Amino acid sequence: MKIRLINHSSFILNHNGINILCDFWNDGRIFYDSWKLLSEFKFDYNNFENIDFIWFSHAHPDHFHVPSIEQIPLKFRKKIKILTRKNDDSNYIVKVCKKLKFLKVIELYDLEKFTFINGFSIQMSSHFSGDSWCLLECDELKILNINDCNFQDKYQISQLKNKIGSVDYLFAKYSFGSWPGNKDDLHRIKFTKQKKLKHLHNLCTILKPKKFFPFASNIVFVHEDNYYINKYSIKHEEIIMFFEKFFNKTEVLILYPNDQIDLSLNELWNNYRSLNLYATDINKISTIDLTKRDHIPFENLIKILSSKITESNELDFASYSLFLEEENISLLIRSSFHYEIVNIDRDLCDVTLTNEQFYKCLCHNNGAENLRISGLLKENKYGNIDNFFLFYRLDEED
Repeated sequence: MKIRLINHSSFILNHNGINILCDFWNDGRIFYDSWKLLSEFKFDYNNFENIDFIWFSHAHPDHFHVPSIEQIPLKFRKKIKILTRKNDDSNYIVKVCKKLKFLKVIELYDLEKFTFINGFSIQMSSHFSGDSWCLLECDELKILNINDCNFQDKYQISQLKNKIGSVDYLFAKYSFGSWPGNKDDLHRIKFTKQKKLKHLHNLCTILKPKKFFPFASNIVFVHEDNYYINKYSIKHEEIIMFFEKFFNKTEVLILYPNDQIDLSLNELWNNYRSLNLYATDINKISTIDLTKRDHIPFENLIKILSSKITESNELDFASYSLFLEEENISLLIRSSFHYEIVNIDRDLCDVTLTNEQFYKCLCHNNGAENLRISGLLKENKYGNIDNFFLFYRLDEED
C-alpha cells in the first residue's frame, strides 16, 4: 500500500495494483487568481495511464480544477472511473466529467461502500459547505481523508468516529484556507490559527490516528489584497512542534510533492528533506507578479443591483452594510437586493469591498463564497462580518 503526494490536496493510493487519485489541481491560479500552488511540481499527464479511479471531494477548484482535468489525455480519460458523493454539488462534477468522456461516473450516497477489489474499498459522506470526506480501507488498515471538512466540535468528530471507528492514517488540512482576519487584526488572526490547531487536536484526540499527514494547505496567496495572509499561515514546523507537545504517539509525516511512502512496510520517514524543500519554496514567495485589482465603474454596479431587485412581501431577514473603498460611499443591501446609499461611517459598516469584489458577489455563482475563501474582503472596526456571511448563506470558515 503506497501513498504518493501529488500536490496540495491530491495524492495517489496504490493497493494491490489499483491506483486511486484523490482530487486534482496541477497548476494555474484559482479563486480570482488569488491562490497558486506553493510548490512548482507538476504531475506528468502521461502518468494517468496508470490511474484507475479518481475521487473528487467537492467542486472547489483546489480539489476539482477543470483546466487541469481537461489536460488529461482523452485516451486515458476513457479508461478512468470517477467517484463522487451524490448531492447537489456533485451535479457539476458529474456534468463536467461526463462531458470529458471519462469511462464512468459513479455517485455514491453517504456512507455507501464501493469495493475496488476484495479487501480494498471506499466510502464517503458529505459535510457542511458542500465538502466531503472519504474513508479508504485497505485490508485491515483505515485511511481517512477529511481534506476541507471542518468539524466544529468534539461532538461532530465523535459522531464521525461512531460511523467509522478509529483510523490508522489521517489526512487533513493543517492551515487556514480562507479569510483569517484583517491585515491589522493580529488578535483575530491568532485566534483563527488557534482554532485550526484545536480542530486538529480534537481530531487526533478522538480518532487516535497512528500517523498524520498534514496536507491541503500548500498554497500561496498571490493577490495584492490577500498577500499578507502568507505571513500568518501555519507552517509544517509548527505542526510538528504541536504534535510533539500534545500527541507524541501520533507520528507526523511531511510529504513533499512527488514523495512516495510504502505504508505496508511501516518504514520510518525522515521529515528533514521535505521541510527543507518547503522552506525553499516559502523563501521564494514574492510580491512580484501579484494579481492586481480591476476597476468596475460604479454605474455598472448600480445597473446590476437594480436588475436584481425582487418584489417580496417577506421580511428582510438578512441585510448587510458595505463600504465601497474606491467610491468612498456606504451601501445598505437588503435580502431582496433593495439597496440604498446611506450616511454610515466606514468603521460602522459590516465589510469593506472594492468595486470588483462587490461585482463578483453580484454576478458570479458562489462569488461571495470565493471572496471569503480567497480572503479578499475586510471587516470594519465596529461592523459585523457575520451579517455579510449570513446574507450569502456562508459559513465563516471552510
